[in-house]
Amino acid sequence: RMRVKDIFIKVVDCIYSFWFDLHFLPFKDAVKIPVYLSHNTKIQGKIKKDSIVINAPIKSRMISLGISEATFGLQGDKHSYLMIQPEGKIIFNGTCVFSKGFSFRVFNGGTIEVGNNVYFNQYSNISVHTKIHLGNDLLAGWNVNIRDADGHAVYDLIDMNNRTNKDKEVFVGNHVWLASYVDILKGASIADDSIVAYRACISKKIVEKNVILGGAPARIIKRNIAWHI
Repeated sequence: RMRVKDIFIKVVDCIYSFWFDLHFLPFKDAVKIPVYLSHNTKIQGKIKKDSIVINAPIKSRMISLGISEATFGLQGDKHSYLMIQPEGKIIFNGTCVFSKGFSFRVFNGGTIEVGNNVYFNQYSNISVHTKIHLGNDLLAGWNVNIRDADGHAVYDLIDMNNRTNKDKEVFVGNHVWLASYVDILKGASIADDSIVAYRACISKKIVEKNVILGGAPARIIKRNIAWHI
């Protein structure tokens, strides 16, 4: 049986989610609670009407953020974090799950686009200044890190107006499996139907499909593969 505490948490999550959804959806859609958000999610900044876009038929709990958790008890921060600066945006194109401990940081002008049927295990971190595209049917393990910038600017010593480490968009194709502790860095691109191995680091464009990528920096370690859950 569900404990009283569990019931109380679910009620709090629903109220918190409805309050959150009202920020960017009309009442008739917000009452369906399409974005189901854990009450442990810390929201940084102000969520505007155009901060979050849902490009799919509105359904209850179609977007789950910070709710799910692994059955074997991963340890980490109990909170999730959601920051969207005024000109930033998150676009959802269907159903998705970002489990407990997720972190979205969308800086001014940045966009995260999430495909349909996307699942991330616990403690994922996505940070965007330009654009990060996540394709359909994407499966990701725990502690996956995706970012399109270095975090700090580096300049040419001779010409201090010349930034040498510019931000670059990230692209993850359809039906990609990201194993745990994968890092995807600025300028990276992963083609459809591929697998990224445990602790791999992707820092360049990989245009070949149906491959396994491994290592740091990652390289193709096997070709002509197929995978399914």
